[in-house]
Amino acid sequence: MNKRPSRQLFEKIYTQLKGIPDIWVKRDSNLSSLTTFKIGGDARLWIAPLSVDALVSCLGLLKDNEIDFHILGGGSNVIISDHGVDCVLDTRGLAWIKSIGEGQYEVGAGFSLKRLVALSVKNGLSGCEGLAGIPGSVGGAIAMNAGGKNVAIGDLVTHLLIADSGGTRWIPREKVQFGYRKCVIEDRSFNSTLNTQNSKLLMERSFNSTLNTQNSKLIIAGARISLQKSRERIVRDYVLSIMDRRKKTQPLGKPSAGCIFKNPRSTPAGKLIEMAGLKGMQCGGAAVSVKHANFIVNLDRARAQDVVDLIKRVREKVFENFNVLLEPEVKTMGVSL
Repeated sequence: MNKRPSRQLFEKIYTQLKGIPDIWVKRDSNLSSLTTFKIGGDARLWIAPLSVDALVSCLGLLKDNEIDFHILGGGSNVIISDHGVDCVLDTRGLAWIKSIGEGQYEVGAGFSLKRLVALSVKNGLSGCEGLAGIPGSVGGAIAMNAGGKNVAIGDLVTHLLIADSGGTRWIPREKVQFGYRKCVIEDRSFNSTLNTQNSKLLMERSFNSTLNTQNSKLIIAGARISLQKSRERIVRDYVLSIMDRRKKTQPLGKPSAGCIFKNPRSTPAGKLIEMAGLKGMQCGGAAVSVKHANFIVNLDRARAQDVVDLIKRVREKVFENFNVLLEPEVKTMGVSL
């Protein structure tokens, strides 16, 4: 929208949302504590549906009132403006999981990756060990096809549960194309529903598991995943080895959004940043990690603008040195990179 919604409109929507079952809603809610970066201003309207039905009702209300919104999942991989944003839809209430067969699970978008890995260890199921130590939720991880070395969450998905203001639909894996930090849905049946001429709908790399179309937003509300039977000890040992490697190579003890840039095909982004001599570079309270150069950490009450300025400086220096333009992996709310 070009014009910012009025306070009166938000008050009306707030009142209507309060009348919908299974929805939490707050006004002027601070977002910094909900992110792994510990950065960000307030949301004029913070909405957390606790069921898929509530999510659909919420999407319908926001669409009818032409309110744009951001999706907040586990709070990783995001930079939120110091000045806040108008409306945030928090999916962490969609945190269900249920077994639908041996090694088969249906899981909500808000279910955390940490809990998913723990469940796989407990049940001796292999497949998601590479997700160990990655913060965030299932929905956001799927939207950006998050993963580690030689594994991505898209490898586990058999179906996606997609929601918009008109309802929900299960999309089979053959209609979904996963790539490096992206998820593409190709299903012509969406055309009549969303009035879009393009049958390829792109889920951009994102913490937020949302897709803009001409008239609507599609949201990953859940997924069905398939894991392989193994032994608890084998799965646990593998997870522990991955966590040990992350602790040795990543600044896990400091607030960050995770990796800031996508890896170019030639050389990892962190290596390029390190070779450019940028480890430890600071802007305000934000700094390039001395432990892993593809991380920016919040050293001391960093502002979103500090992080944005630092990202721009890093991109400029890497381009000057190696003629490589780094592409941000991190998503933003209310700021531009």
